[in-house]
Amino acid sequence: LNKPMYNTREECCIAHKDRMPDFDNCMTRDWGVPVPATPTPVPTTAVPPTPVPTTAVPPTPVPTTAVPPTPVPTTAVPPTPKPTEEPTDAPVLGENVWWPAYASRACRPGTAERGAELNKPMYNTREECCIAHKDRMPDFDNCMTRDWGVPVPATPTPTPEPVADVLLSMKDDDGRRVAASSGSIEDGWVEEYEHDQDLAVTVEGKNCVLSFREFSLQYEWANSNCRSNDWVEVRTPSRLVKVLCGLRLPEDVQLSGDEFTVKFHSNGSKARSGFALDFECEA
Repeated sequence: LNKPMYNTREECCIAHKDRMPDFDNCMTRDWGVPVPATPTPVPTTAVPPTPVPTTAVPPTPVPTTAVPPTPVPTTAVPPTPKPTEEPTDAPVLGENVWWPAYASRACRPGTAERGAELNKPMYNTREECCIAHKDRMPDFDNCMTRDWGVPVPATPTPTPEPVADVLLSMKDDDGRRVAASSGSIEDGWVEEYEHDQDLAVTVEGKNCVLSFREFSLQYEWANSNCRSNDWVEVRTPSRLVKVLCGLRLPEDVQLSGDEFTVKFHSNGSKARSGFALDFECEA
């Protein structure tokens, strides 16, 4: 071939590289075999597939069995007990009725503010309600000052201030109670006392001392029991202190406590001049 001999095709390709525009092809392809041209793709037209006629098959109905609804268990609700009715002479909530003895109930706390529910006027305060119905409310003071339904406690009787030098007559003051710091107690008759008397007076005084200045009562010496004759008794609320009788002037009687009672008894036999005593109590 008038060409040098090469051991390998690569040696040949390298030897002629400078004048071999297809050097890369020389290195990778068999020499002398033409490189096939890349075939031009032939355009193809997509032929739509022929639709296969289909016949709509109606769905087979599934037989259904009517299932009865499950009954919901119910619990019997007991009837609401009817509230206990108020006394017939008391007003009932919701009724526009007035009972004189219970008039202030309509104005009790919470009711005056709910007047619309009770077919009554609405008031800002219970006092307004009380004043609005004052003319037909005999318990107006209770309405203004007390909660409805709460009984008004009795007003305690104030303890009077003890007086000094009080004079008590068994005859004229039988059953009397007096607060005193000092005074006198006498049978009350000018001369002899009367027969068949049972009299008593009570003195409210603290730790009093009784001093007798006169003492002359009927006494049968044959019977030394004072209760069988005329007698004077001194007692406190908790105990009997003395039973006195006869003609002898008794010694002073010292009492403890906040009050004492003197009782006088005369029987139906003889009578004498009676007794008189003075008492003095702590301030």
